[in-house]
Amino acid sequence: GIQNRPVAISSMRSAMGGAGLQIEGFGDLTPAPGGEWSADFEMRFAYMSQEVEEAQAALSRKSQEVQELTERVEHAEEQLDQTRDELSHVTAELRKCEAVRDKLFASTSQLAAHLDATASASVSAMRDEVASKAAQLSQKD
Repeated sequence: GIQNRPVAISSMRSAMGGAGLQIEGFGDLTPAPGGEWSADFEMRFAYMSQEVEEAQAALSRKSQEVQELTERVEHAEEQLDQTRDELSHVTAELRKCEAVRDKLFASTSQLAAHLDATASASVSAMRDEVASKAAQLSQKD
């Protein structure tokens, strides 16, 4: 089966401290002098937060799709194994049936040859007997 399935986790961690914002990979961001964040920064932050949420949702959907496909593949592999086992069993049974058929054919051929020989001998004996009786009847006349 497939391993190393992706898991949706956020790589952006933020914690508001008294002096600034700590964002992984960006270091300590501090507000402009006066202690307030600029509107531009807040808009960018909100936009990026929304982008992160959308990316996490997309990753979660893709992860779900991968999991469903993985389950389908595993189920198909199980069915394939079962079908192979059934095919192996049927093939073995077919070989047994072919062996029995071959034995029956050989027995039938031997029986036909024996019947042919017996019938030929019987017809020959009857022919000889009829000829003998015909000769006897000819002599009486």
